[in-house]
Amino acid sequence: VSCGDVTVFIDPFFTHNPSCPVTWNEAGKPDLVLVTHDHGDHTGDAVAICKSSGATCGCIVGTAERLIDAGMPQASIPAGIGFNIGGTIEVKGVRVTMTQAFHTSESGAPAGYVVTMPDGFTFYHAGDTGLFSSMELIGSLYPLDLALLPVGGALALFVAANLLLLLMGGLYLWATPANMLVAGAEQDVLETVLGGIFA
Repeated sequence: VSCGDVTVFIDPFFTHNPSCPVTWNEAGKPDLVLVTHDHGDHTGDAVAICKSSGATCGCIVGTAERLIDAGMPQASIPAGIGFNIGGTIEVKGVRVTMTQAFHTSESGAPAGYVVTMPDGFTFYHAGDTGLFSSMELIGSLYPLDLALLPVGGALALFVAANLLLLLMGGLYLWATPANMLVAGAEQDVLETVLGGIFA
């Protein structure tokens, strides 16, 4: 996600990702890399990216330690140890608040993020998570322009956002207005709703 001269990567799984057609270098130089949890398809290229670009790596305490052990420069981690659910960091005008998520992680806990870009565009990236009732609270606390939610099988939920982008297998597959109930979305929803917004 970019705004002016600021770029944010979330779960930067580029190398060896059969679903990703570009390298991280082709995607642009990030200022901030956010990692939701420690699974390899989420930590991905975070260490290499931060070492090469000097980007800050936002992640939960515990996962930060694991990334440092893997070669992440400690100076790339906020406060040298990461931050926690409910905590907020700011990097180059990008404000990030860590939210809870329900999934697995060997280090730390899985997390999501509410990100407000310098122009005020605000989005929620839920990370890998199951459905939980606090998603509604997140939607009411933050003026969300976009919510990125993981999808596996049928999904039925309401989230207060102007647009939902549903994620499956590392791909952005479906989008729908947030006031629409989503239940087993169809592939053509992407073309119908997006109308070229992300083309």
